Amino acid sequence: MKKRVAAAAILRMQTKVARAVWVRVLFGAAFVVPLPALGAAADDASSSSREAALEITLKRTESRDALLTLKAEDHEFLAIGIATAGGVEPRGGVIVLADDGMTLSDPLPTAIRHVLSPSGWQSLSLQMPLKAPISGTEGKHKDPVFCARLAAGFTYLSSKQVARIVLVGLGPALDRAFAYSKEGFPPSVVGLAGIGRWRTRPKENEFPTLDLVPSGDEVAVSAAARRQTAATLVAASAYRQVVIEVPDGVFQGGEAEAAKRLRGWVNQLSTTKS
Repeated sequence: MKKRVAAAAILRMQTKVARAVWVRVLFGAAFVVPLPALGAAADDASSSSREAALEITLKRTESRDALLTLKAEDHEFLAIGIATAGGVEPRGGVIVLADDGMTLSDPLPTAIRHVLSPSGWQSLSLQMPLKAPISGTEGKHKDPVFCARLAAGFTYLSSKQVARIVLVGLGPALDRAFAYSKEGFPPSVVGLAGIGRWRTRPKENEFPTLDLVPSGDEVAVSAAARRQTAATLVAASAYRQVVIEVPDGVFQGGEAEAAKRLRGWVNQLSTTKS
């Protein structure tokens, strides 16, 4: 009995003192289990439930033809595909990566996909896992689920005979795309755009790049200043930075301007040789 009481006391103490471990009492013995594994499982379950709720929302707001379910290795996920408008010469495809807790139904990705079709761009918006990001680690590590979904996006556009693709990352999505690119982007990728907070600098990027910076986000502005300096040092003429006057990092009130800036840039990009 005393042993069980002592083990229970250990459990309470460990729970209060640190979240690094989880202690389970079984037949009077204490077993230590790393919490990251437990946290990852909880994150996955939370992401799945949030994506299920998002699907219900999108079924009410998006056309049946636009809402897609794509297969990524061992799971399915949501995407929105909008074809090039009829009577417009096709220019290529744009993959929009909604990340950092952003969903496909948010104003910024919605504004982006709706300005591209009339200009000849087929858009494919991919929903990434809705997990809470760990501060300071965004884009530093390769995320297998992210990479599987991005690969599924490339496969989808390839099946539509899209020869030129621009990647648009919202938040740290572009950094995670660079982690994917260590294995090489498909030859069809001709440009990249980062919107909001991301870290990768031009010297690490061989593609023409558009950098849309929210003026009201100090973290994004600081990172953008470092990218601008790096671009100058390496003479990255294909790097273009635009600051948009908005109060925060989600471009609240500036979604339309961000979308139009992106459209203008990809239209110019389409006139260059692959």
